[in-house]
Amino acid sequence: MSHLRQLYASEKYNLVKMAPGLSYKALHPSNLERQNVKLVLNIFDEKTITALDTFGNNTDTHMSGTSKFLSIILRLWKILNVKSTGKGRRKRDSDMDAIFSVDDSSVVFLREVYEWLVQWEALQQKVRQGRLSNETLFALKHTVSTFIQIISYLFDELHVSYVLTGKFQTDCLEFRFSQYRQLSGANYHVSVQEIKESEKKLKLISMLHVMSASRGKISIRDFLFESEQHETAVSVDAAVTEFLPALELCDDAELSQSETQPLVFIAGYVGQKVSNKLTCDLCKHEVISDKTMQCELNDDYQYLSEISRGGLNWPTDF
Repeated sequence: MSHLRQLYASEKYNLVKMAPGLSYKALHPSNLERQNVKLVLNIFDEKTITALDTFGNNTDTHMSGTSKFLSIILRLWKILNVKSTGKGRRKRDSDMDAIFSVDDSSVVFLREVYEWLVQWEALQQKVRQGRLSNETLFALKHTVSTFIQIISYLFDELHVSYVLTGKFQTDCLEFRFSQYRQLSGANYHVSVQEIKESEKKLKLISMLHVMSASRGKISIRDFLFESEQHETAVSVDAAVTEFLPALELCDDAELSQSETQPLVFIAGYVGQKVSNKLTCDLCKHEVISDKTMQCELNDDYQYLSEISRGGLNWPTDF
């Protein structure tokens, strides 16, 4: 964690950051916040790992061990959270592809992770000195081992075409119970009677629709939140008006080398999104060029070369 805190301190006051997910709360969580998945994913993030390598090279600090550990956990997270066959194609990440055989690279990685956990346990390190707790280590080993066996069973015995590991989760079940709790007055210990009443409310919301001459069929959920959407549209117009003076400040802003690389990445992403909504080729060339993000990469742009998956082009100066 000390390496991550050094990285956070180095760019805490930057306008744009190589590791935008790092925050004080993510690096110093309370006992309750340690269970917050979003905060954990800010640590185990692709940009954080790449920024850590770049920061280590720039400061001649050996951080490869930390980045390697983060990479292992991040890849494990990606492999175990695939819920659609096209996720890997959309994200341009092979770790998010569905598993099509027992010899798939993802399955091989799961076996390597299990062996790694077994060897880590055999070191018998002291508590809080480079080891997981007994409960966490057992749960992680058990989960990885179960996935390896169930994938083999599905292919060898049931002859399935592919396996989506993200389907073997209880997220949907947990979400359903969270709805029960909220509909029961945010009560954590709901009764059987409250669950029955909540089911009636949820079924009513899902089945009833409102007919509109201009918009056609509208669900009850959309009807309830239509006023909120109108307020959002009004606030967007106000935000655009307030944003115009900020453009004048951009010309006077001075950026460091560590800020330049993430700024180019952000600009490339914005240019790609804007160009997708434009039909005029001349307008597209105002925001994005025809050169891919990888055509001019060198050692000075290590950060870009690591996080770019070939889907972005170089942004224009504008």
